[in-house]
Amino acid sequence: MKHKAFALAWLCAAWLAPFTGAHAADPYPVSTLRIIVPFGASSASDPVARRLGDLLSKQMDITVVVENREGGSGLLGSMLVANSPPNGSIVILVANPPFAAVPLLQKKPAYDPEAQFTPIARVMTSALMVVGSKHAPFTTFAEMREYAKRNPGKLNYASSGTGSASHLNMEALKLATGLEATFVPYKNTGQQMTDVIGGQIQLNVPSLPGGYPQVKAGNVNGLAVGSLKRSALMPDVPTFAEVSGQPGLEAVVWYGIMGPRGMPPAVVSRLSAEIGKAVANPQLIALIESIGAEPHYQPSEEFGLGIKRGIASARKLIDHLKIPLQD
Repeated sequence: MKHKAFALAWLCAAWLAPFTGAHAADPYPVSTLRIIVPFGASSASDPVARRLGDLLSKQMDITVVVENREGGSGLLGSMLVANSPPNGSIVILVANPPFAAVPLLQKKPAYDPEAQFTPIARVMTSALMVVGSKHAPFTTFAEMREYAKRNPGKLNYASSGTGSASHLNMEALKLATGLEATFVPYKNTGQQMTDVIGGQIQLNVPSLPGGYPQVKAGNVNGLAVGSLKRSALMPDVPTFAEVSGQPGLEAVVWYGIMGPRGMPPAVVSRLSAEIGKAVANPQLIALIESIGAEPHYQPSEEFGLGIKRGIASARKLIDHLKIPLQD
């Protein structure tokens, strides 16, 4: 009887094995995953995307390729993914506001950030900051504001283009502080910082991960940071809330992975879970924190709700600023 019971148990286990834990054993539907970074290699998101790609490659036993497709405040990379097959072979690491805001500024939107994409997972959040050139006649935000008052029309700032995070948040800061500064759009994020360091332009509004290394190196002055609390990396630099006198004013950017619309739910769920595992990896946590950002994983559904809120917020600010629509 014992032998018969053992044999029966073994047969049941063998029969059920293909079904129990099948989700974990399922291979990813493609052997190569492309992660598009819609910004330059000097952007804060680039090293994060590459480390994420390395971890996903090891976790999923597939090839992961990271590609930079810079242009149009993320437009070129976003269009590439929006028009790609939804088979799990290509995704994009987007940054918001530009991802949600750029289409809102076009008379004929190039893409719909909700209808044409599949939310997969949020990866991190990062504050923006304002940095000043060492060649400018000011070293603090207060001195910069006084300079602007005494010299109308002479203060300018670099931005990644209309609708970018730097543009919208700097305009919001200008409204809150009464600051006058001319918006100078750039196509390349690296060139913005190069020109600020060289003195060709006075201000830049990078992400904290992009600006902090230059502040630390003594190449630019940190003037204000968009987090609600001062950054531990730069405790002497005031927040947007402090310089404006508005306690709730902040300027943050989230970064997340999106795919083309129509991705199979099982593929989205698998990739989202793998990203969550990667974001919890000490190597990626250390990298994200070392550049001044914060790991912030959200699964697909929660991430999608955040995108909806981001779009509503961007639309409200654009309407308030009366930014003209582009052809």
